[in-house]
Amino acid sequence: MIGKKAIENSTEKHTEKVIIYTRVSSKKQVETGNGLESQEQICREWIRNQPDKIELAWVFSDGWVSGKYASRQGLDAMIEYLKQANKDYTKISKVIVDDFDRLIRDVQWWRDIKNRIEKLWWAKIFSLKQDLNDTPEGNMLQSITMSVKQYERENNARRTKDRQRWRLLNGFWCYNPMPGYNFQFEDEANKRWGRVLVLSEPNASIIKEGLELFAKGIILNIASFCSHIDKKWFITRTGWRITKNSDIDRMFTRDKLLFYAWWINYEKRDINMIKAKHPVLIDEDTMNKILERLDPKRFKIHVTNSKEKNIAELPLRWTLCCEGCKKPMTGSPSKNKLWNYYFYYTCRQKECSLYGKSINNNEVHKHFEEHLKSMKIEEHRLWLLEDILCNIWETEKDSLLVMDNRKEERLDSVIKEIDKVQERIFATEQESLISMYEKKLVELHTEQKEIEEEIAVNKSNHIDLPYIITNTKPILANPLFLWENPDNKLKSLMLSFMFSNQIFYNKKNGIQTPMIPLIYSLLSDSFSNKVLDQGQQDLNSRREALETSALPLSYGPIIFHTTYNRT
Repeated sequence: MIGKKAIENSTEKHTEKVIIYTRVSSKKQVETGNGLESQEQICREWIRNQPDKIELAWVFSDGWVSGKYASRQGLDAMIEYLKQANKDYTKISKVIVDDFDRLIRDVQWWRDIKNRIEKLWWAKIFSLKQDLNDTPEGNMLQSITMSVKQYERENNARRTKDRQRWRLLNGFWCYNPMPGYNFQFEDEANKRWGRVLVLSEPNASIIKEGLELFAKGIILNIASFCSHIDKKWFITRTGWRITKNSDIDRMFTRDKLLFYAWWINYEKRDINMIKAKHPVLIDEDTMNKILERLDPKRFKIHVTNSKEKNIAELPLRWTLCCEGCKKPMTGSPSKNKLWNYYFYYTCRQKECSLYGKSINNNEVHKHFEEHLKSMKIEEHRLWLLEDILCNIWETEKDSLLVMDNRKEERLDSVIKEIDKVQERIFATEQESLISMYEKKLVELHTEQKEIEEEIAVNKSNHIDLPYIITNTKPILANPLFLWENPDNKLKSLMLSFMFSNQIFYNKKNGIQTPMIPLIYSLLSDSFSNKVLDQGQQDLNSRREALETSALPLSYGPIIFHTTYNRT
C-alpha cells in the first residue's frame, strides 16, 4: 500500500497538518507487519503527545525497497501529494519519519530529496531521532550521519553477498526457487537449521516430463512447451503458475538447465559448476540434448539446411507465379531460435506490389494437391489416347527399322572395303599407291566409327512406346502420383510438362492455372468428342466397304486421322 488517509476522531480545529512516511527494506518486515506498522505507531504517538493540535493528513509507505534508490513508488507519490497540496493552498508543514534514513540512505541523493521537499513544496523533514536544523552545523551533522548510513548499507550488502556466495560454494541455492522446487527448513518441525530446496510435486514431475519430451524433439518449440506445462500445472498455495513465455525463456537458459541437472553456475557471484545439494530433476544427457536443440551451431550439430533440402521443400520454385507481377517466384527457408526451418515462397521483383511477402510452402502444397486431384482423366479417354499412339508407333516403327537396316548394310560394305584396301596395300610396292591407299583407309575407318556410334545411339535410345504408354496411363489418370514421389527430378518434369510454369496461388481462391495443360486439353470433352465422332464415322465407312466387298470384318486398332488447332 503506497499511502492511506489518516482517520481523526477529533472535531477540534487543527493548526498544523503533517504526513508520515515509512519504509522497510526486507520482505519479512512487510509480511509480518512489524516494520511499517511500528514506524507509523511511533510517529502517531509523537503527534498525540504534542501540546498543539496537529492533523495527520496522509501516511505514505514503501515496502521491500532499499534506501539507495532516489525514486520509489511511495516516495514519488508523497512528493506529488505535496505538490498538489501546495497548489490547493493546503499547508503541509512537516514530513514525519522515524529516522531520516527512511527517506534515503545515500549521500548523493540526500540533498536532492531534501531540496525537493523543503525548498520547492515548503514542508520540513522532521525526524524523531535526529535534529535536522537548517544550519551549517546541522547540515554537517546530517552529511556525516548520512555517510555513516550509506556505509552501513553498503557493508550490509557486502556481508549478504559474501554469505550468499559461501552457501553457493557449499552447494546450497539461496535465491528464489526455480519452478518445480520449494524451500524447506532442514528441521521442518521446529523451523530451524536453515532452508534447503526440495522438489515441489506434482509440478516437478510435470516440468521433468516436458523437458524430456523437448529433448527428444516431440515438443518442437518453446511455445508448445509452455502450452504443455500450462495444461498440467498445479496451482500452489501462493497461486503462482507459469503463464508467460518469458517465464519459460528463463528456464531454457544454460544456467537454469544446469541447475535442473544438479549443478550451480552463477556468474554474478563467480560460481562455476559447483555440485549442488538439491534433488536432481533431469540427467546431464537430457540437458545436453536440450542445449543442442537451442544452439546447434555452438554445439557443432549438423543443421538440416542444404540445397537438396531446399529443393525438396520448395519444388514449385520458378514454377509458382506471383499474382501481382505474373513472374515466377523463388523460395527460401527461415529459422526460429530453436533452428527449426520453415520454408516460404517469395516474390523478388522489386517493382511488384507483393515484393517480399511470403507464402508458407505447406499452405501452397495443400491447395496444389487438391488441384491435382481434380485433374484426373476418365479411363475411356486414356484408352482412346493409347490406341492413337500405338497406331502411330506401328506406322513409324517400320521406317525406323528400315533406317537401322540400311546403316547396318552400309557398315558391312565399309568393313569389306577396308579389307580390300588393306590387301592392296600389302600387294603393291609403289609408294604413291601406298600413300593413296592409306589415305583411303583412314577415311573408311572414320566412316566406320561414325556409323557404329549412330547404331549404338539408336540402340540406347530405343523407345518401347507401348511399354511407355502402359506406364504413363496411371500418371495421367492420377498426376498426384508423381507429386508424391520423393524424386525431385520427376516432380520437375511433371511440372514443366503439364503446367509450363503457369501456376498462380491466391490465399482466398487457392491454385489457379490460366493455361490448361496441353495433354489435358487434348483429352478434354470438346476435343475427345470430335475424335470419337470422327472415329465412329471411319468405323462405319469401313464396315460398309467390307460388307460390299464380302470380306471378313477386322477388329484391329483403328487409326484416327484428325486435325486440330493446338491453340
